Amino acid sequence: MSIDMDYMAGEEFITAEELGQELAAFFGLSAGDTVPERVSEQVVVFGGVFEPVGFLVFHIVRKGGMYPGVYESAILKRDFPYEQSVSFRLDKERDIPETLNVVLRFVCHLFRKYPVNALLEVLDRDECLFEKESGKIYLRPGSDCFSPETLRACGIEALRAGAGKH
Repeated sequence: MSIDMDYMAGEEFITAEELGQELAAFFGLSAGDTVPERVSEQVVVFGGVFEPVGFLVFHIVRKGGMYPGVYESAILKRDFPYEQSVSFRLDKERDIPETLNVVLRFVCHLFRKYPVNALLEVLDRDECLFEKESGKIYLRPGSDCFSPETLRACGIEALRAGAGKH
Protein backbone atom coordinates (compact mmCIF):
# COMPACT_ATOMS: atom_id res chain seq x y z
CA MET A 1 0.00 0.00 0.00
CA SER A 2 1.03 3.57 -0.51
CA ILE A 3 0.25 7.18 0.32
CA ASP A 4 0.26 9.88 -2.35
CA MET A 5 1.42 13.51 -2.19
CA ASP A 6 0.90 15.79 -5.19
CA TYR A 7 2.72 19.04 -5.98
CA MET A 8 0.40 20.71 -8.52
CA ALA A 9 1.66 23.73 -10.46
CA GLY A 10 -0.40 26.31 -12.30
CA GLU A 11 2.03 26.17 -15.22
CA GLU A 12 4.70 23.88 -16.57
CA PHE A 13 7.86 24.59 -14.61
CA ILE A 14 10.26 21.68 -14.94
CA THR A 15 11.13 19.07 -17.54
CA ALA A 16 11.49 15.39 -16.70
CA GLU A 17 15.24 15.69 -17.35
CA GLU A 18 15.55 18.64 -14.94
CA LEU A 19 13.52 16.77 -12.33
CA GLY A 20 15.90 13.81 -12.60
CA GLN A 21 18.84 16.17 -12.12
CA GLU A 22 17.20 17.79 -9.08
CA LEU A 23 16.46 14.39 -7.53
CA ALA A 24 20.10 13.36 -8.03
CA ALA A 25 21.46 16.61 -6.58
CA PHE A 26 19.08 16.69 -3.60
CA PHE A 27 19.64 13.06 -2.61
CA GLY A 28 23.35 12.98 -3.45
CA LEU A 29 22.94 10.43 -6.26
CA SER A 30 24.66 10.05 -9.59
CA ALA A 31 22.70 11.02 -12.70
CA GLY A 32 22.49 7.33 -13.65
CA ASP A 33 20.55 6.63 -10.45
CA THR A 34 17.65 8.83 -11.57
CA VAL A 35 16.98 7.38 -15.01
CA PRO A 36 13.20 7.06 -15.42
CA GLU A 37 11.72 3.59 -15.08
CA ARG A 38 8.79 4.33 -17.38
CA VAL A 39 8.13 7.05 -19.92
CA SER A 40 4.97 7.93 -21.86
CA GLU A 41 3.82 11.06 -23.65
CA GLN A 42 2.56 12.72 -20.46
CA VAL A 43 3.98 10.69 -17.55
CA VAL A 44 7.54 9.91 -16.50
CA VAL A 45 8.11 7.62 -13.48
CA PHE A 46 11.29 7.75 -11.44
CA GLY A 47 11.91 4.69 -9.25
CA GLY A 48 12.22 4.33 -5.51
CA VAL A 49 15.97 4.82 -5.21
CA PHE A 50 15.53 7.61 -2.70
CA GLU A 51 16.73 5.88 0.45
CA PRO A 52 16.21 5.71 3.33
CA VAL A 53 12.67 7.00 2.88
CA GLY A 54 11.56 5.07 -0.20
CA PHE A 55 9.11 6.57 -2.66
CA LEU A 56 8.31 6.79 -6.35
CA VAL A 57 8.23 10.13 -8.17
CA PHE A 58 5.91 10.86 -11.08
CA HIS A 59 6.41 13.80 -13.47
CA ILE A 60 3.06 14.54 -15.10
CA VAL A 61 2.22 17.17 -17.73
CA ARG A 62 -1.51 17.79 -18.08
CA LYS A 63 -1.41 20.70 -20.54
CA GLY A 64 -3.34 19.70 -23.62
CA GLY A 65 -3.87 16.31 -22.08
CA MET A 66 -6.94 14.18 -21.99
CA TYR A 67 -7.58 14.93 -18.30
CA PRO A 68 -7.07 18.59 -17.42
CA GLY A 69 -5.96 19.09 -13.85
CA VAL A 70 -8.34 20.85 -11.50
CA TYR A 71 -7.99 20.46 -7.75
CA GLU A 72 -10.67 21.53 -5.27
CA SER A 73 -8.54 23.42 -2.78
CA ALA A 74 -9.60 23.81 0.84
CA ILE A 75 -6.83 26.32 1.57
CA LEU A 76 -7.81 28.57 -1.39
CA LYS A 77 -11.54 27.84 -1.01
CA ARG A 78 -11.83 27.44 -4.80
CA ASP A 79 -10.72 25.22 -7.65
CA PHE A 80 -7.04 25.37 -8.56
CA PRO A 81 -6.33 24.56 -12.23
CA TYR A 82 -2.91 23.02 -12.79
CA GLU A 83 -0.89 22.09 -15.85
CA GLN A 84 1.84 19.98 -14.29
CA SER A 85 2.34 17.89 -11.19
CA VAL A 86 5.17 16.14 -9.47
CA SER A 87 3.61 13.34 -7.50
CA PHE A 88 5.11 11.17 -4.78
CA ARG A 89 3.95 7.66 -3.90
CA LEU A 90 5.16 6.89 -0.39
CA ASP A 91 5.76 3.37 0.86
CA LYS A 92 3.54 2.77 3.94
CA GLU A 93 6.07 0.26 5.24
CA ARG A 94 8.61 3.05 5.78
CA ASP A 95 8.77 5.82 8.38
CA ILE A 96 5.87 7.97 7.11
CA PRO A 97 6.51 11.06 9.28
CA GLU A 98 10.15 11.17 8.14
CA THR A 99 9.15 10.58 4.51
CA LEU A 100 6.62 13.43 4.65
CA ASN A 101 9.34 15.77 5.93
CA VAL A 102 11.83 14.69 3.26
CA VAL A 103 9.28 15.15 0.47
CA LEU A 104 8.33 18.60 1.79
CA ARG A 105 12.00 19.64 1.93
CA PHE A 106 12.46 18.44 -1.66
CA VAL A 107 9.33 20.27 -2.88
CA CYS A 108 10.49 23.46 -1.13
CA HIS A 109 13.86 23.04 -2.88
CA LEU A 110 12.04 22.77 -6.23
CA PHE A 111 9.94 25.86 -5.46
CA ARG A 112 12.99 27.97 -4.57
CA LYS A 113 14.72 26.98 -7.81
CA TYR A 114 11.61 26.97 -10.04
CA PRO A 115 9.11 29.45 -8.53
CA VAL A 116 5.53 28.73 -9.53
CA ASN A 117 2.04 29.10 -8.05
CA ALA A 118 1.37 25.64 -6.70
CA LEU A 119 -0.32 23.47 -4.11
CA LEU A 120 1.04 20.44 -2.30
CA GLU A 121 -1.68 18.00 -1.27
CA VAL A 122 -0.69 16.00 1.79
CA LEU A 123 -2.51 12.86 2.96
CA ASP A 124 -5.87 13.97 1.48
CA ARG A 125 -6.30 16.41 4.36
CA ASP A 126 -3.61 19.05 4.30
CA GLU A 127 -2.31 21.51 1.75
CA CYS A 128 0.66 23.80 1.37
CA LEU A 129 0.26 26.87 -0.81
CA PHE A 130 3.27 28.10 -2.82
CA GLU A 131 3.07 31.71 -4.08
CA LYS A 132 5.30 32.61 -7.01
CA GLU A 133 5.04 36.40 -6.66
CA SER A 134 5.73 36.64 -2.93
CA GLY A 135 8.00 33.60 -2.73
CA LYS A 136 6.08 32.51 0.37
CA ILE A 137 4.89 29.07 1.37
CA TYR A 138 1.83 28.65 3.58
CA LEU A 139 0.39 25.71 5.49
CA ARG A 140 -3.11 25.31 6.83
CA PRO A 141 -3.26 26.40 10.48
CA GLY A 142 -3.38 23.43 12.84
CA SER A 143 -1.61 21.09 10.44
CA ASP A 144 0.35 18.36 12.16
CA CYS A 145 1.91 16.49 9.22
CA PHE A 146 5.38 18.01 9.41
CA SER A 147 7.99 18.56 12.08
CA PRO A 148 8.57 22.11 13.38
CA GLU A 149 12.21 21.77 12.22
CA THR A 150 11.15 21.07 8.64
CA LEU A 151 8.65 23.94 8.66
CA ARG A 152 11.34 26.33 9.92
CA ALA A 153 13.94 25.03 7.44
CA CYS A 154 11.50 25.55 4.56
CA GLY A 155 10.33 28.95 5.82
CA ILE A 156 6.71 27.84 5.90
CA GLU A 157 4.13 30.05 7.60
CA ALA A 158 0.64 29.30 8.87
CA LEU A 159 -1.91 30.73 6.45
CA ARG A 160 -3.41 34.02 7.62
CA ALA A 161 -6.44 35.92 6.36
CA GLY A 162 -5.59 37.67 3.10
CA ALA A 163 -2.82 35.28 2.09
CA GLY A 164 -3.17 32.99 -0.89
CA LYS A 165 -4.93 35.32 -3.32
CA HIS A 166 -3.31 34.36 -6.63
